Amino acid sequence: MPEGPEVETVRRTLHPMVEGRRLGEAWVSDLALRRPVRATDFSGLVNQKIIGTGRHGKLLWLDVEKAGGIWVRLGMTGRLLVQRSTAEKHPHTHVVIPLDEGTEELRYVDVRRFGEVVPYADTTLLQAERARMGPDPLTWNEDERVLVAT
Repeated sequence: MPEGPEVETVRRTLHPMVEGRRLGEAWVSDLALRRPVRATDFSGLVNQKIIGTGRHGKLLWLDVEKAGGIWVRLGMTGRLLVQRSTAEKHPHTHVVIPLDEGTEELRYVDVRRFGEVVPYADTTLLQAERARMGPDPLTWNEDERVLVAT
């Protein structure tokens, strides 16, 4: 299972490949991920431009221009790939989102299906998910220290 540093590496690799690109109409496989999702759940993101990426712990997200975006947990075997739309889909591809004119796609591949790809329409949903996780160990500082009663 990827840990925070590996997820940050994925974010840094993905960021220049997706920032400034527009999302197309998503395709979602019939196999449920950790949190079930349908293609129609992504409809509010169609033609939205990706304006940034972020990470908190093992949670990775893509922000779009008009509030909202997509968060991803890779789970044990999940991968986010940017591939040409003509490239053969891996048999365990569960979410495909065309980028720009559709010549490339953002693909979520997960053999074990322990990960999740969740579209969110409002950043308050992402903030609530982040708050539930506690401090991020890679950016934690003394001001964020959590005191535990003994």
